[in-house]
Amino acid sequence: WKLDTLFAIREEPYSPEIYTFTPQVLIAPTQFTYDGFPGKMTTWNEFGTWIWKLNEGRDQLPAQRQTEIRNMVGEISDTVAVVKQLYEYMQKRTRYVGIQLGIGGFQPFPAETVDRLGYGDCKALSNYMRAILNCVGIPSVYTVAGVASNPGILYTEFPSINQNNHAVVCVPVNKDTLWLECTSQTQPFGFFSEPSANRTVLLITENGGVLTKTPKLNARQNQQLRNAEINIAPDGSMNGSVTTYYSGYQYDFVAPVITESYKEQEKELLDDMALPGLKISGINYSADKNILPSASETFSINSDLFATKTGTRLFIPLNVFNKRRSSPQKTENRQLPVVQDFSYYDKDSLTFLLPEGYQTETLPKGKTINTEFGEYISNITQAENKITYTREITIYKGEWPKEKYDGFVEFFSKIVEFDKAKLVMKQL
Repeated sequence: WKLDTLFAIREEPYSPEIYTFTPQVLIAPTQFTYDGFPGKMTTWNEFGTWIWKLNEGRDQLPAQRQTEIRNMVGEISDTVAVVKQLYEYMQKRTRYVGIQLGIGGFQPFPAETVDRLGYGDCKALSNYMRAILNCVGIPSVYTVAGVASNPGILYTEFPSINQNNHAVVCVPVNKDTLWLECTSQTQPFGFFSEPSANRTVLLITENGGVLTKTPKLNARQNQQLRNAEINIAPDGSMNGSVTTYYSGYQYDFVAPVITESYKEQEKELLDDMALPGLKISGINYSADKNILPSASETFSINSDLFATKTGTRLFIPLNVFNKRRSSPQKTENRQLPVVQDFSYYDKDSLTFLLPEGYQTETLPKGKTINTEFGEYISNITQAENKITYTREITIYKGEWPKEKYDGFVEFFSKIVEFDKAKLVMKQL
């Protein structure tokens, strides 16, 4: 293979992954023997058969462990609830350790080895999870997949072993299919984070490999909903309380913070909000680690430098917590499509209690933007000494031709502009 006059590619914001548009050569054997295990890779079904044979007979647990698991579960009444119980049991008993020697790069440790040692890699832990489910008669499917930098199976017409770097477990149930990530001790039950979602994977069945896709979440499942009440003093200082709800992929943003120390949590919040003179107290988190995970965050705030006082006027920023500060960089002669990786929905509802001795001089108008890239709605109302500010933004996942990039930049530029809205109060 030869490439000639291949020019450097200029990096462009919001562009596709480089492997989707650069030349490449894919190589895979159609027949092979790996460490004494012969196989074929003419089809994904054949490749799945090879993996099945590697795993065969390695999902057995000691009799004592099987008895413990059956006694723990008792009579099965709700399959999903039982799978959740056993998944969390597996998480408590194991940890991830990556050891790949020889065929061990593709063949999992026996389940009894993981049970004895308490660790394994993704293959071993997924195989162990299946063995646990087998104890109570719940069928499951070992599945090879791509995660993080490995995009999974992009070339469905070209079976090859390197289009995956991970293993997970698929559990078919009556209403839907459960997907279990077995390498994390903290992952919510049945939840696939964004780097593992919407990827083509290979189910390893007794009859060979079967291609399918992992689930994805829509914008309304990936929410950040914030409510705050802020008291403003005549000197421009403020104090208040904030509650924020996160769900779906947005849960992933806050999940690591939940287990941090109080000092680290405080630092994360201060860095995220970047408000002058801000002090935070009473931080508290709670989490619901389920198929659609969610978390709640509450804290109190105060600042002596919140509103800007100029003469007899107070300038009060309305978008306190979720302000977009920059838009995508403009590019001339763009060459690549525009890609937004995932969709999400944010809503902020802020109530401002206004200071005595002041009256409203300028009340900004609400704004609405509707585009193919997303939607933005802000609304501002006043009732006596209260101002209510709401801001909703929906961002769509998608890919658009390069000619759409100017409109994409304009959409976010308007959001940056509208997020600067300020209420002006004048002293009586």
